[in-house]
Amino acid sequence: MKRMFDTNFWGSVYGTLTALKHFREQGNPGALIYTGSFFGDRATPVQSTYSASKHALHGFADSLPMELEAEKSPISITMIHPSRTQQSSTRPSPSPEESALYKAGFGMHERGTHEGRIRSRSYYVKATKHPVVTALAVEGLVLGIGALLKNRT
Repeated sequence: MKRMFDTNFWGSVYGTLTALKHFREQGNPGALIYTGSFFGDRATPVQSTYSASKHALHGFADSLPMELEAEKSPISITMIHPSRTQQSSTRPSPSPEESALYKAGFGMHERGTHEGRIRSRSYYVKATKHPVVTALAVEGLVLGIGALLKNRT
């Protein structure tokens, strides 16, 4: 367990501290990119130690941008999930001049142009895309259940 945390979490933390010191000394903006994992979001059997180390890294990478923003540091933080990416072979990669990976970002804006994979059959995605319809559907459901329960008594 200790070796897993030393590698996945503490290695990233110490590397981050070294990189932040370098960026501050140079006075240049920068970008830190972490490699996340599906197991950092979900717990599965037989992967508890790995999941815990990646979950700790996700928490660190989630809170670090807020600390950097408070300091007005021009350093962006990105967490990638290689197992979740899906590259279409029909779409060419952007040129280095167009790619956000080749220029430093300022503030807390999102970098890159890839929107990611969206699960079109997900009810959560559908609900977030149509919040008014979702609210009306939930309200109708609640009123319907309330009417059924009232009729039973």
